Amino acid sequence: DISGGGINERNLERVLEGSGASEYHGSCRTSLPSSMTYKKDGVSMGAALSPPEFNMKATDSTKVHTFVDLAKGHVQ
Repeated sequence: DISGGGINERNLERVLEGSGASEYHGSCRTSLPSSMTYKKDGVSMGAALSPPEFNMKATDSTKVHTFVDLAKGHVQ
């Protein structure tokens, strides 16, 4: 799952090492099932290649903690 501008828990250390940045942005998003109560299958809300209709994106606190831990381990 891509976070923000492509920064994720698999490439954060490499980004910090290669850029020398002291700050970064990552949305730490994950897909969750929507809490919709009525779902009409087969009716698309957009383009044919749109994401699943009954999912939503939300920040994952576990990913946030992983990002913070990785960044703390890379403090210069």
